[in-house]
Amino acid sequence: MIKDYCTVIDHEISDIIRTEHMLSSDALWVKKMIHPSNLMLEVLELMQAKARTQNVVLHTDLQLSDKETLFGNSGGFKLILSNLVSNAIKYSYEGG
Repeated sequence: MIKDYCTVIDHEISDIIRTEHMLSSDALWVKKMIHPSNLMLEVLELMQAKARTQNVVLHTDLQLSDKETLFGNSGGFKLILSNLVSNAIKYSYEGG
């Protein structure tokens, strides 16, 4: 559990720093073709630790191949997805 809490805290601090950096620079607006499946897997792996600390089971059903792309900002995409999943965990019932 301590390892999970450390992972969650580290992730939260990194998100805050990354968000502040993106908002204070033009990095937020730099877009390119990205592979969302890789980014989603990265975020979901980190969110598994957060789910465990909240006694919530995180079920995923990712049906994207690594060939699918979108035009956007990878950092912004990860921040948005992380926020959505984090809120879903936060507002789920314990044991849910």
